[in-house]
Amino acid sequence: MVQFTSVEQQLKTNEFLEALTLSASNGANIEAVTFIGKNISASGANATLSGGGATWNFSTNRSAPESTVSIRDTNGNVVFTEEVSLASGDGQFIWNGTDNAGNQLADGNYSITIAGRDANGNHVPVATQITGTVTGVDLSGREPVLIVDGAEVKLSSVQSVQSAA
Repeated sequence: MVQFTSVEQQLKTNEFLEALTLSASNGANIEAVTFIGKNISASGANATLSGGGATWNFSTNRSAPESTVSIRDTNGNVVFTEEVSLASGDGQFIWNGTDNAGNQLADGNYSITIAGRDANGNHVPVATQITGTVTGVDLSGREPVLIVDGAEVKLSSVQSVQSAA
């Protein structure tokens, strides 16, 4: 009799844990939907090329005068590279959407990699961010994904939220 009671208590505990997990998931979904129409900044390397331009924000804790910017398409192919000099602090990289041959590329999602190097060739960490307006939310996965100007951004990577002007 005691064993049956113990098993029944374990089943009830499992039901309560499932309800608690579902409640937490619903809370994250509701929170994600409130971001629609707001401007966000999020850590990440993806941005949308639209109307002939894409923009990424970056930050570095020291200057990196011998750095390389690489932009990749959705298939992971490098479509653009440029040698740049980065100052310490926050900055912005604006890409005009052309490949290395000067051809205008199609609108869509692209990712950036910035390989920071100081004057001695030592690695300098560069963090990238995207900014934009949340236009939708995808709730089909384990974590809500915000649609920011066509790019997908996980809710957990959001660093700041501002109301749209």
